Amino acid sequence: MKTIIEEIKKEIKNHQNVKNSVLKDVISWKRTHYILLAEIVSQELSHSKFLQGERKFELGNTISYITLQRFFDNSYKTSALNDLRFIKTLDKLCIFLGHYDLNEYILNSKQLTISDDDSEELVQELMLFLWETRENLVIETSLKSYLFISTKHR
Repeated sequence: MKTIIEEIKKEIKNHQNVKNSVLKDVISWKRTHYILLAEIVSQELSHSKFLQGERKFELGNTISYITLQRFFDNSYKTSALNDLRFIKTLDKLCIFLGHYDLNEYILNSKQLTISDDDSEELVQELMLFLWETRENLVIETSLKSYLFISTKHR
């Protein structure tokens, strides 16, 4: 997941709208830079074909500068990486980059390769999630299919 997040950060900084703004030459980002980035991202989200109808209300078409600052400064705790709000933030950022959502971004990214450490971390997170939700867990497919789909969506 960390590899994916770093790749998203890099692509945001290289996005045409960001490069065409005063942010293009910024090395050390401050509060005002995140405010500008939030305006750029929100403007793009408000016109995105991927945020229409009910989906617009589900995800929202704005993003706060505080959320962006936390994202870029790695202020999220590891436990927050599976948090629904964080996943929605990643979805919005992927929409800003021209993808339908985080899943499509991952599937279409040719540059992303998962290291052995990231693979191990992914499996550990999944196993921890399964253990913590074991009492309420209902698997309607085979265990193999469930694990494959769960890993794919992380």
